[in-house]
Amino acid sequence: MTGILWCDNIAAVHKFNELEGDHPFSVSEANESDADVIQELRIHKHQLPINIRAAWVRAHQQKLDSREARLNNVVDKLAKTQHAKAGQWASRKLMQRL
Repeated sequence: MTGILWCDNIAAVHKFNELEGDHPFSVSEANESDADVIQELRIHKHQLPINIRAAWVRAHQQKLDSREARLNNVVDKLAKTQHAKAGQWASRKLMQRL
């Protein structure tokens, strides 16, 4: 069984899949502008008991005709609640209401 971690950052998806492939993960190769996203994908991958790959989903879609598009819309809303906030993640409060 293989799971999919959906991400709207296509560069991070490609780099994650490349680095998680046949050769060991290289910190120097991941040390770029998308390193934070790649690291989050890696954390989730290692927390799950199944094989994982990353896949790209288009961001800010107007037509929410797929499950991935609808989920991306939800996480975009959660991300907007966090901008300009300090301390605890503001989105945790909103997540409880979703």
